[in-house]
Amino acid sequence: VFFVQVRFLSCNISRSRFVLSPMEDCRLEDTTASHSVFKDALILETELENVDFEQSTFSGIRFMKCEFTDVQFDRCSFLNCEFVGCTFDECSFDQANFSLVTMRQCRFSECSFGKADFEGETIEGCHGLTIG
Repeated sequence: VFFVQVRFLSCNISRSRFVLSPMEDCRLEDTTASHSVFKDALILETELENVDFEQSTFSGIRFMKCEFTDVQFDRCSFLNCEFVGCTFDECSFDQANFSLVTMRQCRFSECSFGKADFEGETIEGCHGLTIG
């Protein structure tokens, strides 16, 4: 499924699987997507606000020019993912696992990475990234 200009407003999509399901110009707001799987897709110019991804898995996902506001990625796993030109405001990555993740030209403001685990990351041109 290719999601274009789809709005997820006050939805519960927990425990869902999105495999080969790209998103473009979508909006997720006040949505719960915890314990979900996202695999092998491009997520482009998508806005996410007050979204809970707790304990979700992201594998082979490319986030391009996305805006994240008050998004919870606590205890999520990111494997071979890429974030390019994204903004993160008041997001939480506590106890998240990052493996072979690339972050380029991203901006972070008031985000937490408490007890996050990083392995083999590439971080270039990012601003406001505080890990610890």
